[in-house]
Amino acid sequence: MEMEAVSLASDSVYRKASDAIELLTPLSISHGAIHSMTQRLGETIQNYTDEAPLHDETPIKDKKKIPVLFIEGDGLLLKGSKEKRPELHRVQIHEGVVVNRKRPELKNSLLFESTESSRKAFERAGKWLEKEYDLRNTIVISNSDDGSGYERDKFDAIIGQTQRHEHFRDVYHVNRKIKERLSFDKKMANLMIRAVRLYDQDQVNVILHTTLSRIDDNEKEADYIENVYKLEKYIQRNWSSLKPLMMKDLPVQKGLGVCESNHRPFSYRMKHQGRGFTKKGVGNLAAVISARRNGSFLSILTTELPAFQEEVTD
Repeated sequence: MEMEAVSLASDSVYRKASDAIELLTPLSISHGAIHSMTQRLGETIQNYTDEAPLHDETPIKDKKKIPVLFIEGDGLLLKGSKEKRPELHRVQIHEGVVVNRKRPELKNSLLFESTESSRKAFERAGKWLEKEYDLRNTIVISNSDDGSGYERDKFDAIIGQTQRHEHFRDVYHVNRKIKERLSFDKKMANLMIRAVRLYDQDQVNVILHTTLSRIDDNEKEADYIENVYKLEKYIQRNWSSLKPLMMKDLPVQKGLGVCESNHRPFSYRMKHQGRGFTKKGVGNLAAVISARRNGSFLSILTTELPAFQEEVTD
């Protein structure tokens, strides 16, 4: 029952998990007890994620060899409790997109996270990459907002030798930056988003100059002009990583942007439900969510906690 209670708690607040157990079973477990269970199992999962790859002795000839591997990284700010807002650092791996019953799904997706630092999240992902894959003949496609801790070199550090590494600037964050810098002229912002999506440098330059010419004389004129020049530098600095996936000479045309879209299981549980969280509490709950999404929740617990093996066997 502990495993079922924690599974419920990873989807809804502890009190609702307690109510559900009382409604659906003859048992009664307080929300405080479910919280303690979640923290305990979350710590167990994090320890397993850190330690299990270190004991793997699979020879490189037996590791997975695939044509393409996607890796993405991003951070998620959550509700704080007594301390400042904790940040959940996430790294997600998958082997591409497959269609199952007309619905696109990620193939062999793995989620890793840490509230300690982005470095820790990458470290965890790197250990499992080394455990599972031989990437020497693989094209690795990475994607991030290139913020602090998520630059290209952070991906380079965990993939080792590969056939090729292509890094992309995440479209969601690029569009947000454009809207932010050109918030005073929505028409030009929309045109700029389109020009960048088409990877048209000439059109980007035309829009920048046109935007400057459309700025009216007012008290914010200097700020608007500064924002245009900041956007120009941003685009120039990241131009090579703004080229769309479908315009690259690659064997795939989709599969990017999944880390941002897969924030939802974490953000829904920890941003839009219940009170704020401590850094430790976020880490343990996020570990449970990741393990469930990875399909490893049961196997980790039965491996690490003998009592769970007995419960499953019974």
